[in-house]
Amino acid sequence: MATITIDPTAIIGIIDPGVFGSFVEHLGRCVYGGIYEPDSPRADADGFRLDVLAAVRHLAPTTIRYPGGGVVNRHPDAPIETELRFVGAWPPAVRTAETVTGPDVSARNSFEQPNLVSVARSAWSVDTGHSPYTFPAHALTMLTVPL
Repeated sequence: MATITIDPTAIIGIIDPGVFGSFVEHLGRCVYGGIYEPDSPRADADGFRLDVLAAVRHLAPTTIRYPGGGVVNRHPDAPIETELRFVGAWPPAVRTAETVTGPDVSARNSFEQPNLVSVARSAWSVDTGHSPYTFPAHALTMLTVPL
């Protein structure tokens, strides 16, 4: 029989509180008819439901990711060039990109190599509602755009 021993004193790293956020997906009525409903009497001029936004603020998530949390580029060498467009929202000029990457797909952190797979945080800035971004090869990238 296998035995698992949990030792809370064996700390191999610090977890960024940003990972305890939330995500928004086009599931059911989460976006249309939920957060975004322009015909609702509870919507602001851009169509966002003020009651829903107030409820989310009350929950105080560290981040809200859309869509669903991140973009995975599985190609070992080729980056993915994209352009994000913001309609009805003017995000600040500086945004955050967090990229999780390692030397290969089988890489795992261990006591011997606690930072083999790591998160690199960087800022990316733009000056218009169009945001070009290049997702690095062989990585999981999460973009944070404060609205």
